[in-house]
Amino acid sequence: MLVDQSWLARERGRGAFVKDQTFVGFTLLSENLSLAQQFPPDADLVTTSVSHEIIPGEPRVSGILRLSDDAALLYIRRLREVDGQPVMVCDSYLPADRFHDLKESTFVRGSLYATLEEIYGYIIARSERHIVAQELVDQQVAELLAVPPFSPIMYFTGLTFVEGEKDPIEYMRSYVRECVAFTNTVHRNPDNPPSRRSPKEDEV
Repeated sequence: MLVDQSWLARERGRGAFVKDQTFVGFTLLSENLSLAQQFPPDADLVTTSVSHEIIPGEPRVSGILRLSDDAALLYIRRLREVDGQPVMVCDSYLPADRFHDLKESTFVRGSLYATLEEIYGYIIARSERHIVAQELVDQQVAELLAVPPFSPIMYFTGLTFVEGEKDPIEYMRSYVRECVAFTNTVHRNPDNPPSRRSPKEDEV
């Protein structure tokens, strides 16, 4: 079971060993608004559509999008794999009255954000993200990620805003399995150098 979950690797004639490598490095908090764009450019990234349907309004999601409770939603679930390994399940909710004709086959370069901009003319202004470590309780997501229920994951939620509108156009959820590395490099702003303290200040 641990081999199937990629925690261990078997070597013939030697035994089983703990894997010390990750599936993929994920550039956390980069300038790219899309999570898909934060994977390394050389990663063999494959996105598979799992669900793409119009569903009745969900009060919680509709409230987040500032829609009426009975407003229909376009629900999209996608599985992202790198080098044949499932690493992320992404959910998107959008107002169905605006995007009832949006089909998976019309996605630009497989990107929802690129589709919103190039097909619908919405310019993405900002994307807000909230990240928490928790246990995975969604059975379908566990099966898609090939992990047991209650496995540790990173859970992303977020809102996407477009220019000229104050209400969010998308509510997203993403489930990221273990063995995905998060990296980020922070550069000091040259226009705001650190202040120097006098020796007397150090002695206080």
